[in-house]
Amino acid sequence: MLQEMKPGQIVVDEAWVGRMPFKKQFWPRARGRLNIRMRPYTHFTVKLRSAETVNKRVEAKKIKRMKKIGKPPAQFKPIYNPRPYYTW
Repeated sequence: MLQEMKPGQIVVDEAWVGRMPFKKQFWPRARGRLNIRMRPYTHFTVKLRSAETVNKRVEAKKIKRMKKIGKPPAQFKPIYNPRPYYTW
């Protein structure tokens, strides 16, 4: 899929960092003792896509969000457990 994309049309769609298992490392100390040092490791993942597909997804999300905002409230919904007039 990446081979079919044009060089100017490649866009970073998603990027994230994940944790991996710790690496145990022994550190010599005084009087023949050892400390165990835990070295954290991570991995970095990047998803590349064409600009056309990313723009289509962004537009679809915008339309979905606008539909969600534009819903009218339910007018005939009964009110259960109303609050008292004074709320202090």
